[in-house]
Amino acid sequence: MARFPVFFVTAFVVAIALIGLALWPLRPVSMGPVEARAAGTGLILDVGALAHIESADGFPVTRAPGPRGDQAGPRLASFSVLAPGARYSKGARLWLGPKTQEALIGKNVRVTILARSIPNTPAQNMAFGLVTGGPVSWQQMAVGPNVSPLTFDWPHSGEPIQGLAFWPAVEGQGLGIEIMAIILQPVSKTESAS
Repeated sequence: MARFPVFFVTAFVVAIALIGLALWPLRPVSMGPVEARAAGTGLILDVGALAHIESADGFPVTRAPGPRGDQAGPRLASFSVLAPGARYSKGARLWLGPKTQEALIGKNVRVTILARSIPNTPAQNMAFGLVTGGPVSWQQMAVGPNVSPLTFDWPHSGEPIQGLAFWPAVEGQGLGIEIMAIILQPVSKTESAS
């Protein structure tokens, strides 16, 4: 008879451990600023850094590997349409650490985002902007089902780049993208004009 309660206690502990293991990918992640890693002539934000993208109201973020384990990077969706001149709209954000900000200050920046549209809810166009303390100017680009580089050129504004802003689908409707990496590259004025 003494073994009977031990069995139920052990089964209960195992069940709780399995539930905790299943929920582990959904745990909250610290959303502090991230530092980019030096790579060649630029700086790279890999999947580990991209796990720190902050969601906002109407802009959910699912971190890799996702609930089904099929994600190579975070998935971002948008339930709001990007209106023309929406300079104060928030979008999802990734905050940059002081060393990364310092490496980019006073320079034109080329931002290359390696991304694709989400297979079951594909975005047609995404928008991207730099967070510098004032309103965000959004640039749009088409995104497809295959991972491809989306390149945005930004002239320096004299303000430090505090973070990156994402509007995963300018058309809203819960559509989205998956991001694999971001490359930040300081460029000369002649390079950014081309």
